[in-house]
Amino acid sequence: AEPYFIVVRTSCRTLDVYRYGERIRSFAAVFGLGGLNDKLHEGDHKTPTGLYAIVGMRRHPRWRYFLLLDYPNLHDVRRYQVAMEKGEIPMLGNHPAGVGGAIGIHGTDKPELNRKKVDWTFGCISIDNDAVEDLATLVPVGTPVLIEE
Repeated sequence: AEPYFIVVRTSCRTLDVYRYGERIRSFAAVFGLGGLNDKLHEGDHKTPTGLYAIVGMRRHPRWRYFLLLDYPNLHDVRRYQVAMEKGEIPMLGNHPAGVGGAIGIHGTDKPELNRKKVDWTFGCISIDNDAVEDLATLVPVGTPVLIEE
């Protein structure tokens, strides 16, 4: 098993990196402009909460790096299906909004918003560019990421 584990605490606005259970990094983080918790569908601009893993990592022209998470997980898909059955998913054009995807951890092209703790993403977790460079070189693909309040 990999020694790394990431914990994102939305209430504290932090992204902490643990190695063998010891915290070795703590970065300031901002989130989706739609708020936190219960991300349900694409376009709600919410940051999901739950247990995920980094499934991809690439350089990004706007955000230095993009660390892709495996959202939606089975729990997210089930919640979406229940909401769909209840008619709670809005229409996007002529079809219901999908469950969404492309949620990850990335840097910023709006550093002043990050510094002021303004949530501006479409559901992703944004940290400073120096922080995302550090994170991307530190943790491997497969690292678990717990996003909680």
